[in-house]
Amino acid sequence: IEAVPKGQTEAALSQGVTYADTMRIIILPQAVRTILPPLTNQVVNLIKNTSTVAIISGADIMFTAKAWAYDTTNYVPAFAGAAFLYFIMCFPLATWARRKEEENKKAY
Repeated sequence: IEAVPKGQTEAALSQGVTYADTMRIIILPQAVRTILPPLTNQVVNLIKNTSTVAIISGADIMFTAKAWAYDTTNYVPAFAGAAFLYFIMCFPLATWARRKEEENKKAY
């Protein structure tokens, strides 16, 4: 929200727009354009880094794949399946974010 120039708020308030409407109609749509790319990157990184949960003894995709691979000695299918699941979760999100970022660049 601080990335949006303060003049936007001042202009809206000087025209008699309420603070709530100023935030909803003017400030937040501009702030979302700034927030969306780094936020999406953080979400993708969070999905990919869930393997750190295994350190705290949580069962994530890599922990489960590793356990299955050790039990069955089928390492390639286990880790290929884990890679496929990560790809299914991360690629659509990253593609959507890339498209939104391109749309935002065109809007300016």
